Amino acid sequence: MPVTQAGPDRGDGVQFNCTSIPLVLYQSRYREIRADFRGFSPADGQRFATMRAWDSFWESYRMTKTFLLGVGAQKAGTTWLHEFLRHHPDCAIGPIKELHAFPTLSERAENANIHQERLETLTQAIEALTGADAQDRAQANRAFERAMDAVSATMGLPHYLSYFDRVVAQNPNASLTGEITPAYSGLEETRFRRLRDALEARGYRIKVVFLMRDPVDRCYSALRMGVRNTFGTPEAYERARQNFGKSAKADWQEKRTKYDVILPKLERVFPAEDIHYGFYETLFDQSHVDAICDFLGIRRQDANLNAKSNASPKTDNPDPQALRGVAEHYRGAYEYCADRFGDAFIRKIWPYAALLD
Repeated sequence: MPVTQAGPDRGDGVQFNCTSIPLVLYQSRYREIRADFRGFSPADGQRFATMRAWDSFWESYRMTKTFLLGVGAQKAGTTWLHEFLRHHPDCAIGPIKELHAFPTLSERAENANIHQERLETLTQAIEALTGADAQDRAQANRAFERAMDAVSATMGLPHYLSYFDRVVAQNPNASLTGEITPAYSGLEETRFRRLRDALEARGYRIKVVFLMRDPVDRCYSALRMGVRNTFGTPEAYERARQNFGKSAKADWQEKRTKYDVILPKLERVFPAEDIHYGFYETLFDQSHVDAICDFLGIRRQDANLNAKSNASPKTDNPDPQALRGVAEHYRGAYEYCADRFGDAFIRKIWPYAALLD
């Protein structure tokens, strides 16, 4: 990506114009100049001032790209948000919503299944491309590229970053790229730090988005989605309803629902001003969509507020005892959010909070 600005004075009266110099070479030149000034103090006058000018210029340049890191929560409106941003003119968002590039330590088996499914999809795409006639070749080639991206992005940080290089290259005027994978809410703090450092080294300013939903409601919606994506029979939905009291307390549910654990973890890694918290219950309102746009630094855009993405099928509620037991299990999340965002607000948007009275 070429630099389109001129750098400050080199220190000898000659401006170092870097209009067409690739970023990696510009960064190298910056390091050389930093080394030249090592050991000097403010008393050294012009040379020190020039060093400060380079510091300021480099920092302002390298943080002109924004990376959206959506970390959840599952069943809290993330698919809808992805679709909104994917069609926003200021965004370079790829068609793959959940890259699952960084599995949590406890979910490696699940991620291995995702990787296997993507390899199978890639195999099918190769077969389709090989057998496509001239009329269908363009569509087959796009499917092949998507399948390749889905596989390569999960093969480590270098491939993950290269994926976004390709996405941005297809829309060079975009100011924002990124992805949303709700499972990232369960990532260990050390892995968040490695991801943060890699993205910042690539020149991104990271913006984290985390959407929440009533814990009881979120867990039940996730279970119904699981049934829909597997068996989908009335009997399977009924079993999920009957087992809700136990299933909602599983490890994979906790990693997506214990907001009292997730929010402090995010804030230990990312600056508070670079994290946006939202709520599923208030998301489908233009003012809240505008707030997300403002946070991400993109133009406000009218949203299709009536569209629902990836909605779980409606079924009968679990029995009251199971609902109360799950609410109690996530008491920490309810109380943390009540303290953080206001008790009256949480009680208004999360009806199951009343079960804890």
